[in-house]
Amino acid sequence: MEDLYTSLVLICGVSEDLFWHADLSFLLSVAENKAAYGRWLDCERQYLMERERR
Repeated sequence: MEDLYTSLVLICGVSEDLFWHADLSFLLSVAENKAAYGRWLDCERQYLMERERR
């Protein structure tokens, strides 16, 4: 449980209240969507940095 708490609350930014009261499948879905958004955002930032170099 400690590893899951660390991963979801401290790393992914899921609220502590949500962690303790939501269904596990919902929490995992939130974490997955947050990770996907983070990857997309990183790609957009990289694209903009490369675009500025040109």
